[in-house]
Amino acid sequence: MNTLSTSFRSASRRSIRGLIGLVAVTAGIATALPAYASTTGPSNAQRLALAKHELIFLFSAAPLPPGSRQITAAVAEETKPFTGSKSTTYGGNEVGATKFFVAPSASASLTWLASQRLDGHASPSMGASGTTHTLIYLLSNTTVLEQPEVVYITSTRPNGTLEFSVIATVWWRSQKSASAVVTPGATKLTVKLNRGPNAKTDRTSTATSDNKSQIASIIAHINALPVPSPLPMSCPMDVGASLTMSFYSGGAQKPYAVVVADPGGCGTVTISSYNASHTLTSASDVAGGVALSNFVATQPGLKNLSPA
Repeated sequence: MNTLSTSFRSASRRSIRGLIGLVAVTAGIATALPAYASTTGPSNAQRLALAKHELIFLFSAAPLPPGSRQITAAVAEETKPFTGSKSTTYGGNEVGATKFFVAPSASASLTWLASQRLDGHASPSMGASGTTHTLIYLLSNTTVLEQPEVVYITSTRPNGTLEFSVIATVWWRSQKSASAVVTPGATKLTVKLNRGPNAKTDRTSTATSDNKSQIASIIAHINALPVPSPLPMSCPMDVGASLTMSFYSGGAQKPYAVVVADPGGCGTVTISSYNASHTLTSASDVAGGVALSNFVATQPGLKNLSPA
């Protein structure tokens, strides 16, 4: 879904997740932000609450083989090896939990699980090693939640029963800072590209624009950038390049906003704002430096700014 005002999944799922109370969550989202600012959406506390409610949904929707009964982690610990970690600490923007079960027939349960779907999703991953099987369900992201996931780790016991864990996890994207924008109205823009220490020639390039519509378009692109994803990631190679955009108003000699974008790597973008005496008042990071750099490099008059 594209906005927080619509359902996060499907209408059928919305009824299952009625306890989330989207009306209560979205109430109070509107703030006294300037009209140009991207909406910050729910607070981080509300986002965490959504993630916790998502766990409730994941467990309620997770299919359990006929005859399954839940056991405690302490009982599961008595069986070694058992399925999955008995205790896991989640931090940052991830929440998760594990539940343990036994089913009367391993062969029947595994056959049944292989045919099941979770919220319409089939398991795209099913692996086996000896008497241990793993099934993974990856659900769709929302504007707030990322990588909702349910993992089954099963163990066939010598008596033919099945012991298994159900692990549910979900990440949530942080609220965008109200300061992570550039105030519109700039009358001049200077852009400097540093291609990094590996550049043998033309390491730096600069360009200037006083085209108000062009500057406004670049500011709009910056203000639409999202917060960085909370998911662990392996970034592409970063050659140390940077694209620095300085925005001026009127006849000011110092910029009121400076945006530094990484045109490679993870594409981090840092937005810094300054007051009339050029004292730093805020600095916020967003994502999307690669796309932003490519967009700026294609603007008429801002030539030779491609990081390549």
